[in-house]
Amino acid sequence: MKNATLWITLWIIGLVAVASAWAGDEAQVERVQYDAWYNSLRDAAVAYDHKHYPRAFALYRNAACAGDKTSQSILGRMYLLGQTPTADDLTGYAWIKLSAEFNFAEFTSLACTG
Repeated sequence: MKNATLWITLWIIGLVAVASAWAGDEAQVERVQYDAWYNSLRDAAVAYDHKHYPRAFALYRNAACAGDKTSQSILGRMYLLGQTPTADDLTGYAWIKLSAEFNFAEFTSLACTG
């Protein structure tokens, strides 16, 4: 009987933990107008062209996290080339692989090795 009570207690605690984690997992997505999105990507490209890598990194990271495949590829390249706060080959390859997720030809060629 004692084991059954312990099992039920642990089950309830686990259920409460999962429910609270699920309830707190509401994505905080900022809605952005198209022109603001376009301007952000343009600003990222300008910053990159002028070698302002910290600014370009921040802008491309925002777009990459929002699912923009081109930004994911550029961000991956920036990691590989050491143009990010910390150069990280593994993270760079992960971003490039993610950009090739839907078999876009220009990104798939970057993700293929050998």
